Amino acid sequence: MAVIFYDKDAKPALIKAAKVAVVGYGSQGHAHAQNLRDNGVAVKVGLHAGSKSRAKAEADGFTVLPVDGSDFAACSVARTERSSLTILSANRCMATVLSSERIARA
Repeated sequence: MAVIFYDKDAKPALIKAAKVAVVGYGSQGHAHAQNLRDNGVAVKVGLHAGSKSRAKAEADGFTVLPVDGSDFAACSVARTERSSLTILSANRCMATVLSSERIARA
C-alpha cells in the first residue's frame, strides 16, 4: 500500500540547510533548480563544456560549475561545493556516465 505524505509531514528546514548541486539544466534540471532556489535552498548547476543550457542557467541567476563527463564528474561538483545533495538531471548518455553507483563509491 502506498504511503501518502502531507505538508505537515515535511521538514523544510532540512533541505534549506543543504547545499544542492543540480547536474543538468534541461526540462527537469531547471525545474528542480528553480523550485529549490525559490524555496530558499542554495543551488549550483553543473553542466558540461559547450552546453546549450549554460546561458539559460546563468541568465536565470545560477552559478554554473563544469562537469567534464569523466568518471566522478558529478562527485567533483558535489565535493567542490561541499553539497549535501546532488541531483542528476542529465540526459540518458550523461546519466550513464554519472551513475549513482559511481557517486556512492566516491
